[in-house]
Amino acid sequence: MKLLILILLTSCSWFRSSDDDWGSDLIEDRRVSEQDFVAHYETIGKGFIKNSDIKVVRLSRYLENYLKKISQKVIDSNSSFFKDRNVDLKFYLVSEKKPLHFSLPSGEIFFSTGLVKKYIEHESNLISVLTFELIKIDRKIYPRKFTIPKGYVSLPYFLSLLRVPLDDKIEVHKWSYYLLKRSGFDENGYLIWVQTQNRNYLDFSLHLGDHSSIFKEEAELKNFVVENYGQNFDLSIEFNSSRMFYEFIAVLR
Repeated sequence: MKLLILILLTSCSWFRSSDDDWGSDLIEDRRVSEQDFVAHYETIGKGFIKNSDIKVVRLSRYLENYLKKISQKVIDSNSSFFKDRNVDLKFYLVSEKKPLHFSLPSGEIFFSTGLVKKYIEHESNLISVLTFELIKIDRKIYPRKFTIPKGYVSLPYFLSLLRVPLDDKIEVHKWSYYLLKRSGFDENGYLIWVQTQNRNYLDFSLHLGDHSSIFKEEAELKNFVVENYGQNFDLSIEFNSSRMFYEFIAVLR
């Protein structure tokens, strides 16, 4: 209610009228409380799930429990980092050929069918995606943008709301590498995952937005790894995937 009043009282000069501009009805205001900010994204997320131009379904309890299990291992292994160790995670599959993943600050994580079918080849790929989104959720690393709900929510518009600035994204990459190492997962698999997006940047264009940024993301992450862990990190080592991972892939493909 507080947020609705804030939006209604905001000067109309904050808005632009061009329907061709994805950000035409956005407000950015960092004075709004975190609670209102999260609630607003949750409302828009519900609109996307129910009224988008593509099919969005929540995963079965069995698959969700698997994703929660590996997510919880990352969280519990890094208790000094994560503020909320009991976050209520929910997982959704988006019917979209382009590879992409995103999340909401209230704990919803989305994967596209294109991502799972074409790029999630090993469990380390999946864990890399999860860790990236877990950090964003825990630290609320989302643009403080607000929009007037219109009912219908398209995928490009939804992604435009969630896309974080390049510098913030680079920091999330560094934290992801570090937290995976502390969790006993394949931390170098995270660097491989960033490189995969770079090599296939045209395919990931919808996910990345400005796809040229991925070049800088990879370079900055490599520099971080070299400076903190030496130059002899081995990207040829592959951790074995679990049985549940193959069950997860079999169901979604």
